[in-house]
Amino acid sequence: MAPRRPHRLGGTALAGQPRRVIALMVDLLLVGAEDATSKAKIIRTVYDPVAGTGGMLSVMDEHLRTQNTTARLKTAGQEVDPSSYAVCKADMVIPCSRNPAHRI
Repeated sequence: MAPRRPHRLGGTALAGQPRRVIALMVDLLLVGAEDATSKAKIIRTVYDPVAGTGGMLSVMDEHLRTQNTTARLKTAGQEVDPSSYAVCKADMVIPCSRNPAHRI
């Protein structure tokens, strides 16, 4: 079980998931969506309502691009913690310099 940290709004949030757990979750999300990994130039949208530092979004993007190089993933997420949001935003912006197809 992942450690929990107090959330500013009174609830609790996971303090971070190991990358391999996130990869498993991404694999499970793509079960039944074989068109996303096989159709040329397909566009998919993924939304993470508790984005944290954006791990799920970046792993989904990496996973989809390794399966289908012509696919485009539109990502969206939200986070109430300003520091986590800043890390997530930076993680989404930095890959733009390496991959022009990754836009925010």
